[in-house]
Amino acid sequence: DALAAFNALPLIPEFELANLLDMLKMLIDYIVARELVSLPGDHKLHRINQYISKHLTENITLRQMSRHLSCSESSLTHYLRYEHGTSFKKILASKRISAAEKLMKNNPALTIAEIASMTGYDDPHYFSRVYRKIRGRPPGASR
Repeated sequence: DALAAFNALPLIPEFELANLLDMLKMLIDYIVARELVSLPGDHKLHRINQYISKHLTENITLRQMSRHLSCSESSLTHYLRYEHGTSFKKILASKRISAAEKLMKNNPALTIAEIASMTGYDDPHYFSRVYRKIRGRPPGASR
């Protein structure tokens, strides 16, 4: 019975099987490239954090980040809002403030203006406002 059932299965010629496998590979490549399915862990958020860390002192924009991730600004904004309850601006500020705190701890001789510059803020007063907003105290009080 098993042999009869096996022999009743349709036979796919080798060249058609090769074409079918090529189509399957193209489909998998498309799914991976578009991140339609993701592995455990949040790969996109990891890529965002890596990019920010690498370009911390630069003027990073939502447009640059969306281009880096090969998605639209709108889809990136929605992703961060609905998947993580935050915004690109908040993630960027938080990473910069964390870096500033490490600098203050490891290099107490640095001025607030130097720390601001080293963490991507051109204006030390704006840096102080952002720091106070995130940490609830001015950067000088964190030393």
